[in-house]
Amino acid sequence: MEALNQTVSEAAEKKYRNTSNFFVGGAWLLIAVAVAAPILSILDSVLEWAPSFESAEVWFQRSGALTTIFALLTNQIKELGSRALHIPGTYGGVVKLQVLAEFERRFQVIFVIAFCLTVLGTLVWGYGDTAYKYFYLGLR
Repeated sequence: MEALNQTVSEAAEKKYRNTSNFFVGGAWLLIAVAVAAPILSILDSVLEWAPSFESAEVWFQRSGALTTIFALLTNQIKELGSRALHIPGTYGGVVKLQVLAEFERRFQVIFVIAFCLTVLGTLVWGYGDTAYKYFYLGLR
């Protein structure tokens, strides 16, 4: 009987780990897109994929909106992953809480990175054209 309970517990742990890995992987994918948006907009001066009616600095500025959106989505995905294991203020199952303890550090790192990207994306969104002209084009 005890072996059966241990097998069920191990199967539940594996299921919760897989679910948590899915959310963590999704969050890292969204972080990659958030980081890539401004980089790709700067590479537009070489690749020329922006519309011809948009200047390079405005294109960079708009990339800040994408960075902000994807960073906010990252935080939501992280929160969904955490809440799939435990909702604060409610009773938590032992197996779920053990898996949450394993993933808590990863969730915290994702939160900090997503927060920083949200702030940076918002700054690029608001002042990206000026920063582009000052740093990239060397205009004063």
